[in-house]
Amino acid sequence: MIPTFDGGYLLGGYQQTVEELDDFALVKVDSACNQQWRHIYRWARHDFLFSVAQTPDSCYLMSGYSNVQGATGVLAKVDSVGELIWTNFYGDHGCRLYDLSVLANGSIMTAGESEGRGFLMEVDQDGGLIWQELYHDGVFGRLLRTHDGGFILAGESLAFGNGNQGYVLKVDSQGSEEWHQDYGSADGDGLWSVVELENGDFVFGGGTDSTEVGSHAFWLVKTDSEGEVIWERRYQENFDCRLKDLIILPDSGLMFVGERFAGDYPVAYRLDSTGNVTWNFNLGPIGNAVFYSVLLLEDNSYLFAGECYPRNGRFNEFWLVRTAPDLFDVNDVVPFDPVFPSHYSFEPPYPNPFNATVSIRYQLPSDELLRIAVFDLSGREVAVLKNGKETAGYHTVTWQADCQASGVYFCRMEAAGFKRTVKLILAK
Repeated sequence: MIPTFDGGYLLGGYQQTVEELDDFALVKVDSACNQQWRHIYRWARHDFLFSVAQTPDSCYLMSGYSNVQGATGVLAKVDSVGELIWTNFYGDHGCRLYDLSVLANGSIMTAGESEGRGFLMEVDQDGGLIWQELYHDGVFGRLLRTHDGGFILAGESLAFGNGNQGYVLKVDSQGSEEWHQDYGSADGDGLWSVVELENGDFVFGGGTDSTEVGSHAFWLVKTDSEGEVIWERRYQENFDCRLKDLIILPDSGLMFVGERFAGDYPVAYRLDSTGNVTWNFNLGPIGNAVFYSVLLLEDNSYLFAGECYPRNGRFNEFWLVRTAPDLFDVNDVVPFDPVFPSHYSFEPPYPNPFNATVSIRYQLPSDELLRIAVFDLSGREVAVLKNGKETAGYHTVTWQADCQASGVYFCRMEAAGFKRTVKLILAK
């Protein structure tokens, strides 16, 4: 699930037909999660979609694999109403594209596996190959652009001697390896989600079999910028569990979602910045269900996406669940002072959604060291708007976002313990 340029959401996955064919499936919903359109795409008997993204021209990309020539990586572009624009196939037999990212210049990065090895590729906005690389034996399930312009890839590998282990690779913008690390010690360990923190540290999420009770647990590993472990957490449900998605929250906490295989309950965990559980819940028993994706919305509510097989139904369905707003430990909103600011304030952006330029008004009660920065959905810092001494009073900061892709961003202000984050929607 991704937010879209028009304030809605795009769901990507695959469906199995009564003829036992597997097809790419896209569902577009509006801001209230009402379905606007649905499209099915078929190239062979078995086509599996694993990732979607939005392009700077307000179109959408899908990546996955097809057995059109054996298992072959497939990348396809559709317009804003789901009509197919182009399709390209990549890699040798066994190539699968599990994740993708669109760069500001319109080129596309995809990651997965090919020939039993980790695979990374850059193509232009029409799908033409720019470069591709194979790495150690393994598979990459998640790709993230890092603050330094390179990429971090997370997955699993058999290359390090102890069965499947968590496998992380850091490369520069051209795919040259900078470092790699393996984590875990049991066959069946893997890391399938990653976020980058403001200081350059990483948190990886996945599943581990390295538990005392002999079942897979949810698994988080926090590292520094070079991949050295800072802390590691396991969240045991006494049943096999798989973590599917991980996000950073405005109070520097974390949220992850996944699946518990006893009754197939969808599970969500809210954590503080050190990985301790603030709260968690599951939505069973409602039939077989799983959460694959989570977004934090503008009102601080959560939107979960996944699939559900209702107990009174015949087929699995795409499934959305929205919660009440979360309560973050941030400063309360106070009225604007018309004479002289006696408190901190960071107002809603205007216009929002915006095309290329957005402005945000803020106030300081005294001279302060101030930092205002913009982050994308993965937590990567994309712009620093203010960083230094600012005088007391009313001010306005402007972000010129011509070089950024359409989508959702977050702008954060920090000054003397005051922290506030607002949501920005860039719609070109």
